[in-house]
Amino acid sequence: SQYSTGRLSVGYHNLTAKYNAYVIARDKMKEADIAFRKNRKEDYNQLLPILSPLDSVEARSVDALLQDVIKKASLVPDRHQNSRWVDNALVLIGRARLYKGQFTDGIETLRYVNAKGRDEEDKHEGLIWLMRAYVETKDYNSALSVAEFLRSQPLNDENTRNYYLVKAYLHQQKQEYPLALGILEETFSLLPKSEETARIHFA
Repeated sequence: SQYSTGRLSVGYHNLTAKYNAYVIARDKMKEADIAFRKNRKEDYNQLLPILSPLDSVEARSVDALLQDVIKKASLVPDRHQNSRWVDNALVLIGRARLYKGQFTDGIETLRYVNAKGRDEEDKHEGLIWLMRAYVETKDYNSALSVAEFLRSQPLNDENTRNYYLVKAYLHQQKQEYPLALGILEETFSLLPKSEETARIHFA
């Protein structure tokens, strides 16, 4: 049973949730991210946004991938409630909905992770994406409230990096450019060498 706390049951559901659902959904999300960046047309004569805005029109080209993410990731909370991958899967579902422009549903999913999640690092990841959702919908007060809460949390390296990027993006969207720049300067040491990092340097 997916509701059992027995070691054998939990071990079985951890294994099947990870390899039959979560890993597949995660890899589909990575494919969507790569394709989304590849298809995006940048205007280098204008100020580049620090993070590529989540545009549902541009995301139509990866809609099939996003649907696969939601379909596969949904198997984890539906069939593997006692596994450790429920929070991860819900974050993926929330992200995919944001990419598709379904901001209300995406925000609801990410808020659920924060309210009901069992793993603190997964909850932090969900909150960072929630902050990003608020920025995209121009609900800057809510974004700042999430940012203030996260500032007091012990974030791991990946979440720290993503928190700073979204925070810098938030202040850029509010046209608070010196503050955005100051945050970015603290972030560069955390970023890997990549095309996306080069784009952020250019911005």
